[in-house]
Amino acid sequence: MPIYDFVCDNCNLTEEHVEPVDREQIPCGHCNGTMRRIFSPGGGAFNEDAAWIRSVLEVVSKDSAKPATQEFLKHPTRSNMLNWMRSEGIRHLEEGEKPAKRDYDAEHRRRTEYAERRHYERKSIRVGGR
Repeated sequence: MPIYDFVCDNCNLTEEHVEPVDREQIPCGHCNGTMRRIFSPGGGAFNEDAAWIRSVLEVVSKDSAKPATQEFLKHPTRSNMLNWMRSEGIRHLEEGEKPAKRDYDAEHRRRTEYAERRHYERKSIRVGGR
């Protein structure tokens, strides 16, 4: 029997299964939903997008109601991924651009100032009903 890729309609789990040629649907072992057989290229084909698109799918919020997110989860293609990125305000770095560095010192100062202010507010002595 051949190996086919199946995707669950409920949880979007994608798995390979050895099934008869005429079997189009199987039960999902993860959520008990229905898995349907999807087209996948044979062993001789190579899809350079597959690995990194799968890694993006791991971080996509599965319970988001946004149409671009739902479309990308149902049909993980490059164009749907780009639409999802636009809807989330995410972009690729330009050539030569480096990721922004966090200013940990500024964050620490801001948090320290906030904590000190809250401390003094709690410890302040009110005179004359003020």
